[in-house]
Amino acid sequence: MSIKGAEQNSSLDLFRIPPTDLCTVKYRYVKIPPQTSSITPIQVYVERQSDLIDLSRSFVQLDLGFKTTENANLTARANNVGVMTSPANNIAHTLFKQINFRANGTLLTEQVDVYHLKAFIQTILNYDRNDGETILEPAGWRNEIDSPVTYTVANVKMDDAAYTALSINHQESIKRQRADATDYYAGGKRRILRMKPFIDAFHQGKWIVPKTLLELEFYLNPAAFFMNGEANPPSEEVRVNPEDIKLTFFLCLVSLNPAVYMSMMSMMTKTPTKYPMIRTEMRQFLSDNGATSKEINNPFNGKVPQRDIIGILKTTAFNGQ
Repeated sequence: MSIKGAEQNSSLDLFRIPPTDLCTVKYRYVKIPPQTSSITPIQVYVERQSDLIDLSRSFVQLDLGFKTTENANLTARANNVGVMTSPANNIAHTLFKQINFRANGTLLTEQVDVYHLKAFIQTILNYDRNDGETILEPAGWRNEIDSPVTYTVANVKMDDAAYTALSINHQESIKRQRADATDYYAGGKRRILRMKPFIDAFHQGKWIVPKTLLELEFYLNPAAFFMNGEANPPSEEVRVNPEDIKLTFFLCLVSLNPAVYMSMMSMMTKTPTKYPMIRTEMRQFLSDNGATSKEINNPFNGKVPQRDIIGILKTTAFNGQ
């Protein structure tokens, strides 16, 4: 293929000046706090807007400051102490077991309480290690994904024989978690994280038309899931409190040229808008301990998927608890 053929990709159209975009005038961000202070769930309502909504540039900001169940600051432990409390990998997503998304009252997300696993798999499939050290860090991603199946008082103590007996990857994972723990809560400090939810509507590429009411509901995982500890429960148990997990949604709005806007609104009275939603679904099937086989009847509910990803997961393999 010649470069001229490749120019169908606008990023490779290097030898011509593109036509001036006369459709859009500007874009701006609107800060939208939760509807209430409740975190069961955290609810965000986006009122009907006069501008278009660009979900691909919208994002969630999390202001995190973890404390113990006794309302005390968590302690940054030295590496030679057999105590460790650290946020699980991809913490900005791992916090949530479910994120519901509605448009004009219609639920567009599945409800299976495994959003954290979906986000983890999507990240693994769509990004590489260089991304893990750059664009994924604002969401709390760590490249050291090969962690010990369980954490113990001995194997988190870096001068202990149990720690030195771990693989290099496992040692690096614990070392990084200890460093992250200091960044997250030493002296009661807080950490700002940002992420774009792995919800299909945020990744379909088209702007949402004006006068669309959006609703998001964020359901939290228990603290024992999104925090790693040297035991279950760890020496310092983490609470789940509105003061510790503060969420804000930043909505990107796009203003159109008035003539284009009027033309679009007129067209909407005659033709429905269409969005290329690629639906990602998660299904979980429990297996009895010791079972060597599992029969699953009609797992796709009569549908033909484009791609299947099958994994065998033990919870401790994900977060060490």
